[in-house]
Amino acid sequence: MAGTAVISSCFIIHYAPSDGAATTITTNRAFSVISVTANNAVLGIGSIAVALTDGVNPIIEAGVNAPNVAATLMEVKYANAEIALTENLVATCANNAVTLEIECVAAGGGEVLPTA
Repeated sequence: MAGTAVISSCFIIHYAPSDGAATTITTNRAFSVISVTANNAVLGIGSIAVALTDGVNPIIEAGVNAPNVAATLMEVKYANAEIALTENLVATCANNAVTLEIECVAAGGGEVLPTA
């Protein structure tokens, strides 16, 4: 059975908070979030709460934590992972010791690849 394959550009948004407040990341582009990794590199501070939304809807599961001294792949809520041109990301890390790597792909197409 033939399916559809599309190649699209991929990019990473690296977010390093300066404090524990929510931060709006203005992108001015439409894209899909495909993975989020939380990096908690500091020993002795324990798990740190992180959140990522499209301004309203959660992109990663609510109430997740970045464990002590670990890089953790967060569970993406794909129903909310499509970011429209008019939307922004809002990231919150309860401590500035955590960074987020937000992997994205361009929305709205790309080059269609042959399938058989």
